[in-house]
Amino acid sequence: MLNKIKLISSFEFKQLIKNKSYKITTAIFFALALLAAFAPRLIQGNLFKSITEEFNKTQKLGIIINDDGIDESELKSFLSNYEVHIYTDEEKLKDDVLNKELDRGAIIDADSIQKFVLNSKLTDMGDSLDGALNEYRYKKLIETEGLDYSKIKALEANQYQINEVILGKDSKQNYFIIYILLFLLYMIILTYGQITATSVAKEKNDRTMELLITSTKPKYLILSKVLATVFSAVLQVSFLFIGFAVGYLFNKEYWSDIFSITSAPIQLVVTFILFMIAGFFLYLFIFATLGALVNKIEEVSQSISSATILIVLAYFGAIFALTTGSESSFVTFLSYFPLTSPFVMFIRAGMLNISIAEVALSFAILVISAYLIYKLACDIYRLGTLQYGNRMTLKQAFKALREDKKNKNNE
Repeated sequence: MLNKIKLISSFEFKQLIKNKSYKITTAIFFALALLAAFAPRLIQGNLFKSITEEFNKTQKLGIIINDDGIDESELKSFLSNYEVHIYTDEEKLKDDVLNKELDRGAIIDADSIQKFVLNSKLTDMGDSLDGALNEYRYKKLIETEGLDYSKIKALEANQYQINEVILGKDSKQNYFIIYILLFLLYMIILTYGQITATSVAKEKNDRTMELLITSTKPKYLILSKVLATVFSAVLQVSFLFIGFAVGYLFNKEYWSDIFSITSAPIQLVVTFILFMIAGFFLYLFIFATLGALVNKIEEVSQSISSATILIVLAYFGAIFALTTGSESSFVTFLSYFPLTSPFVMFIRAGMLNISIAEVALSFAILVISAYLIYKLACDIYRLGTLQYGNRMTLKQAFKALREDKKNKNNE
């Protein structure tokens, strides 16, 4: 048994890594990971210096004052971050904004302000100009009531010094590494799932399956094919991590404010590895099952669409868990449900204090589910050797399996 699995998986593995697209993709992964490791150095260095200078430059602001109660020099003191130009003609103000002579303009009336910008940007939300103008209005209203603005601001500044002591886990510290691991898992399953389904469909398309099934049991063929895919994925991901690790060694000091490889929690890393491996096998068995349903390679994309949707939903469920703190009952359910636990449980392990028993129970459910899907994949793979013509649906496959079981019992 072991010799057959070793022989078939070795052959499949060699076929995968000899593929030109596999070699190119591996080289691209290595290069991108290496470049990503240099990102903090580049951002803090001269490459983005001009961008930073552009972002931090003093903006030119043109204003028209239609409120006699406004003191021009006092208003300018509140707008010290801007180069202020006083206008009297509204059309001239608009033209200068349109011609980029001004970055923005504003008409200040007694109870309202009308702003002019050339283009609206996402970064305009929470504009500092709004805050400065409202603060000036606040000062005017305070003084109208006969109160001392400086004393009130001093009282507002006199607040408790609050120090937060985290008794559990600092989820903010782990957020970056969790998101990277989550996205990596998502891409690996999607990419290699399709490769697995296509490989099975190809064997059926050229009748290779018929020859294989006579010499080797379906359970060995499916397991060998999935093992070969897992090994090729591990090799490719290894180059990804090697590329990042090499770059990280050269840029360690630039990463200190973002995260440290050595600071990654052991429980998070171990949980991710365990659930990634088990989840990878589960989804590859699902893709192998769907690949055995088709008769032509062209039908693969249609057949695996349901699995792809499941993965996308699982990914968004994990994003929900990551952004909401992972404490809701819904997230807890996702961490035990086998189709989503590979994406969610390691997030909970990295952001919350959960017991080893919880992780073990979820992992056991995942492994059992993967085994059951493996058995199903073997049966459908065996059934696929007898089915040609139109693509089978899962409903038709289950019906055919029940009939096959009945026939065996009658014998």
